[in-house]
Amino acid sequence: MKKATLIFPILLLTVSLSAFGVNLSSYGFNVTNTQQETNQTVYTIAEPNGFSFTVVSANPITDAGAKVLQAVVSTLSGWTNLKISQAKIVLNAQRADILVIPTSFVYKNVNLAQYMPSGMQFYYDKYLEYDFRMLKDNLFLRMKGEVYDESQFAARLYSAVQNPVLFLQTNNPEYLLKRLNDLTSKLETLTQQLSVQKKEIAAAASKLSGQIALLSKEGEAFKTSQSAVNTNVEKQLADIKKQNSTMAGEFNKVRYSLLVLNNRGFFGRIYPINRTAIERVVAMKKADPSLTQDQVLTKLKAEGVKMSRKEVSLVFDVYFNEFK
Repeated sequence: MKKATLIFPILLLTVSLSAFGVNLSSYGFNVTNTQQETNQTVYTIAEPNGFSFTVVSANPITDAGAKVLQAVVSTLSGWTNLKISQAKIVLNAQRADILVIPTSFVYKNVNLAQYMPSGMQFYYDKYLEYDFRMLKDNLFLRMKGEVYDESQFAARLYSAVQNPVLFLQTNNPEYLLKRLNDLTSKLETLTQQLSVQKKEIAAAASKLSGQIALLSKEGEAFKTSQSAVNTNVEKQLADIKKQNSTMAGEFNKVRYSLLVLNNRGFFGRIYPINRTAIERVVAMKKADPSLTQDQVLTKLKAEGVKMSRKEVSLVFDVYFNEFK
């Protein structure tokens, strides 16, 4: 999914700030009040629609800090379904910590604000990220990730409150690992059953051959019986293959989910892993089990396949139980 670019129309302006920092009015902000609180400067800034928010900074606001503030305010104020009651933005160097208390945040006729007892916590460095908890049916749901746009963000919150139990399960690596282990056990059991049934079928076929030698004189009547037996055997094999294929497909889905959930960035963002790249690493390793992660990375780079060291390491962990 493509990241949202935080460039929007700038707010209206006036008022100069500290002589040692930038003039926020040149960035489109209307500062209505400035005061000192325990070694921090607190600015009250008004938007043209009458909504006010506070900005807190321990140091004079730099050009980089003002641009971060500009991007954050422009983004959140541009959301059509979010109505803000209070907002506080704390500037730390070139990063911003944002607390938003919504009056309402309606998505698909559901006011999501009612499930946010402590509001919404955002962080902005290069991208806008979120990390806060929602409360639904006495369950605390941790919402964490990167904001791409308003619709994607609201859709994730909506899915969480619609089925909080499923949300907790599918966002819990321990749950997915348990599912993976359960599926592995079932797959091993099914494989053993398939092996036993193959032996039984081979024995039945051998016995059938003996019967054919003894009863060939019965002609067409026996051929009809043989055809029925063969049809039954083929049906059993087809059923077993279908069960095996279904189980293997579910196993691969859970294994991929485990890979992706463990491929997190510094702020907890989950990065999907290219399935084709995964298949290429698995193929390399199966062709030459002695290959190391560094050697695989070198081969991928030569082939023009993009994959991080962490992603290759996760494939080695999950597919081959090789932990480094």
